[in-house]
Amino acid sequence: GDAFNRYLVNVDYAFQPTADWVIAGEANYGGDVDRLGGVADANWAGATMTIFNRITSSFGLAARAEVFDDTDGSRTGLNQTLQSYTFAPVFFVGAGGEGIFANLEHTTFRIPRFQIRGEFRVNHSDLPVFETNGEPSRWGYGVALQVVTTF
Repeated sequence: GDAFNRYLVNVDYAFQPTADWVIAGEANYGGDVDRLGGVADANWAGATMTIFNRITSSFGLAARAEVFDDTDGSRTGLNQTLQSYTFAPVFFVGAGGEGIFANLEHTTFRIPRFQIRGEFRVNHSDLPVFETNGEPSRWGYGVALQVVTTF
């Protein structure tokens, strides 16, 4: 309920070495000042990187790596470092609308109008926080199918 007690510094980047490849991501550092009435401050940091390759006019592959360091446990409830690795084939049709949100920023890649994405994700924590076969584990796995549209 207090105003001005949270901060976040964020750096985004995108790089397009060729017309069919895009490398993008961000780095974050944030925290809460005076989060427990003068008892403690909390800090966290994270980063992500995505590599995308457009293989045909309607198909591409993406790989993403992420890390989140919750040193004080203020975001996840535990003092842990989380990591994830995702592999995603993407089928897409059409290009999105015109204007400043039509392309991935700083690239010529047009955001598709309609996408179907499959994802296989591997999660890791330095603490056993994922339930695997009924037991806590440092590793977790997920599979997802997403339908995305832009308008």
